[in-house]
Amino acid sequence: MRRIALTLVVALSASPALRADPPHASYIFPAGGQRGTTVNVRVGGHFLHERAVFEMLGSGITAPAELIRGETIWFEGPLIRQPASQASEDYPQDYAGQIAIAADAANGQRWWRCWNAQGVTAALPFVVGDLPEFVEQEAQGDPIPVAVSLPVTINGRIFPREDVDIWSFARVRPHFL
Repeated sequence: MRRIALTLVVALSASPALRADPPHASYIFPAGGQRGTTVNVRVGGHFLHERAVFEMLGSGITAPAELIRGETIWFEGPLIRQPASQASEDYPQDYAGQIAIAADAANGQRWWRCWNAQGVTAALPFVVGDLPEFVEQEAQGDPIPVAVSLPVTINGRIFPREDVDIWSFARVRPHFL
């Protein structure tokens, strides 16, 4: 009986069909926020299921205990011809949450990660800063200039492929003493 149980355990553990894929996180967008604000974030990941435990390390940050799978933003980009071995593209699913940054939070990086029963993602950075933040709103079609006031931190991403974003701001004259 003992030999049969041991054989069964070894056979089941060696079966690739019974192994779960570990979770993976690709990004957090925006990649940071200004002190004293609350930031709506999207985390892109694979194998996080419908909900994923979320943790942000460091003081001055309040983050949700879990992220909820949301609608994944998708724009079709230009066709890239690929060999058959690379034809399948596997884009991350979006998970949503809010991060509150205390007004007295120290500037700099905080590290975050997700996990579930299959494992833990690698820790990735989220940056806390002093400057006002502007988050790009993706739109399909030709780029439209967006006016921003300096100084500012702009959070954008190249999405889809060959995406172009245009920002405009007033010319600043240098001040000399």
